[in-house]
Amino acid sequence: MAEWAGSSRVSPEGRVSIPAEVRRLLGLKAGDRVNFVIDQQFVRLETPQVIVDGLRAHNPTKPAMSAREGDVAERETDRVAARERWARIEDAGDQDMRTPDEVKRELFAALGLDE
Repeated sequence: MAEWAGSSRVSPEGRVSIPAEVRRLLGLKAGDRVNFVIDQQFVRLETPQVIVDGLRAHNPTKPAMSAREGDVAERETDRVAARERWARIEDAGDQDMRTPDEVKRELFAALGLDE
């Protein structure tokens, strides 16, 4: 059952303030992200928590992460991958202990050229 929760005016920039009652009901804070979903002639406002709750409802055997936990886990995964890439680069540099002159001679020899 629909219930009126306030109104707002569209600014010249296309911005709309979400009424305080709606923010309170949805648990929205400054900086939170919301999605606007068009369903036939209606526009629905969704929060990340609504999406997570929907995922949990369709997959009750596996607990879903909150949006914040997912962001934190993704950043940590990226940090680990970056550390591994740098470690491989450093390892590769440690393995090649040849001087620039030795590398140059080897390249010329591989091309069949004499210095």
